[in-house]
Amino acid sequence: MKRLFIFMLTVMMVFTSASAIGDREARREARYLTDKMAYELGLSSRKYDRVYQINLRTSRDLYAAPLEHSQ
Repeated sequence: MKRLFIFMLTVMMVFTSASAIGDREARREARYLTDKMAYELGLSSRKYDRVYQINLRTSRDLYAAPLEHSQ
């Protein structure tokens, strides 16, 4: 559990320091995170899909252009 927390904290730090990216890059990042989480947590295919959608939404939100959030 501690490793997962540290991993997620590191990922969030990387995401917040990144600039805006395209949809393809957001999907790649979400897939990488989901694969890593599935490996460490032993997710079923249903849970894998749900976690992927969450990671994809988070990636898009974190990588969104700063002007979108300020208005």
